[in-house]
Order: sequence, then structure tokens, then C-alpha cells
Amino acid sequence: MILNRWKFDMFSRLKISKRITIVFTFFPAVVTIVTMLIFIAGSGRIISTSMNSSRQQGRYTMDEVGNMLQKNCLREFLGVVRLQALSASTRIDTLERDMSAAGSLLQPAAEAELNVDFDRKIDYEGYFSHFLFEPGIEPKNRLRTIKKLWGVRGVFINLYAKNAAIRISGVITQDGVCYRYPWFFSPRDFFMRYSRWYLNAVKAAGKTVWSGPVSIAGQDGTVLVGARAVYSKKILIGVVFIFLDAEQFISEILTVQGISGNLFFVDKKGKIIAGNQHGDIEHMPLDGSFATHSLIIEKISKRKPDIVEYTDGGMTYVAALAPIDSTPWSI
Repeated sequence: MILNRWKFDMFSRLKISKRITIVFTFFPAVVTIVTMLIFIAGSGRIISTSMNSSRQQGRYTMDEVGNMLQKNCLREFLGVVRLQALSASTRIDTLERDMSAAGSLLQPAAEAELNVDFDRKIDYEGYFSHFLFEPGIEPKNRLRTIKKLWGVRGVFINLYAKNAAIRISGVITQDGVCYRYPWFFSPRDFFMRYSRWYLNAVKAAGKTVWSGPVSIAGQDGTVLVGARAVYSKKILIGVVFIFLDAEQFISEILTVQGISGNLFFVDKKGKIIAGNQHGDIEHMPLDGSFATHSLIIEKISKRKPDIVEYTDGGMTYVAALAPIDSTPWSI
């Protein structure tokens, strides 16, 4: 999240100026009241108390008070960003648990022994099928896998229905068969097991791996990919995956009311995936990325909420950063 430093300073000074004006406006009345109390009470305690209070207030200069106000505003500023990152992390965590549950339901199906007699009511070929096969794989040679996946199709229908941002849910088996819900048109030359997100999920051994946004053949726009490898007796069954609509998912995260500044959804290299302007402050780095700002990249790599100042186009800005847990993304 970005704020213009000049406006931030002016905001703090304005608060101080208003307080000073109020003090001088009411000062004569205050003196009169204090004098009356002295005569009525006949005691010097009130004078002593008033003088001590004045000394305490006089310990801070205008600059010091301004700095304190700025620090308070910065804490609130960082709090907004942390809250949005926490909200995103919670959504990601829910999706990961749902994917883990789907994977656990695949294990008994993979281990079950099935009769190879195939029910022809299952539509596993053609452009409108929920099944997809890698080039060189004949469906008739994968009937056992097809039937097992058809038997657990409710797992992916349920996974798809749980989150409006999910475009596609499914699984790619280790023998090159894909079941996806809902179906979508995709080219026949799609080598699914060579996708980077598939390979990374296999390497992660049971952990959900997030990537994107990426373009997927047969899909409009871009998607965020969540992938999780599933094993049975230490043997790879396949990779459960979901495609999230990148625009919808990110816009929900970046929607905040009552703030002034820009929120950005960035990857681990500082590339801006999406941005959302709030209030009257508008700033986009000149090259469309924070990759050239070493301080910001350093903070992103540490994966901890923090605040940093940086200069872009001759202007100084304040940026608050917070990571989205379990992902390569930050806000």
C-alpha cells in the first residue's frame, strides 16, 4: 500500500496547527478561571499543578509531536495492509484444507480393485467430456483410471462449488489422465504433466503450491493455480488442482473502504499483478514494477510485515508490505 510522503507530512502538521489555534483562542478565559479559583481556595496547590502540567506539555517540540503523529498513522497504515493480507491468507488456508480433503478421498479410490468391465454411459471422449488425455494416450488403455475418477467426481464438483472464484477443479493422474469440473475446451496437445505447477507440486510432496497468474489454454484471462500432489503408500497418484479467477480473487482482496492510498498485489520479484486506487492518491511505479526498488524487494523476501520509504520519479512514497501466507504473493 502506497501513500504520498508530502501529503502524509501535511496531514500531521495540520492536526498540530488546529490544536495550537484552539489553545490560543481559549487562553484568556483559562487565565480568568484559574485566578478566580486561587482567590476562592486560598491555596497555591492549583498554581503548582498548573505549572507542572505546562512543563510536562512543554517537553515536546512541534517536530516531535509531528513525528509521534506520523508514527501512529504509519501503524494504522500497516495495520490495514496486514488485515488485508490476513484475509487473503485465511482464504488460501481454507482452499488448501479443501484440496487436502479432496486428496484424502482419492487415496481409497486409487487403492480399490475394480472390475475392468466398463460402463459405456460414462462419456470420456470428445470435446464436451470432463476427461482430458495427454497426446499419445489412448482412452481405451486408461479405462481403469477413468472409472476410478468418475467414481469420485463428486469430490471435485463439491470443491468447485465451495468458492465462487474457482473456475476449474480437478486432478491430473500420474498416468496422464485429467478429470476436470466443469469441462472446458482445451487443445489435444496439452502435456499436463509437464506444466511447471504440476512439477512443483510433485516436488513439494503433499504441500499445496501456489503460482500465477498464468494463461491456461481454453480459458479467458488469467488464473491463479493451486496444486497439491496426492500419494498412496508413497506412490504418486496425481495432482489435485484448482484454477482461481485471478481478477475476481484479487479484486476482492484489494477492496477496502475508508483509506487513502494504493493497494498492490505483487509477486516475490516485485512485479505488480494488480492494483487498486483508494482516495485521491494515485501512484504506479514508472516501470510498472517494484523490481528496481531494492529496499522493497528486500522487505518482500523477508516475508514479514514492514514499512519502507522509496523514491520514484522524484517523489518520496511510504509503502507498507505484508505477505500472504503459503503463497509467493504480498500486498
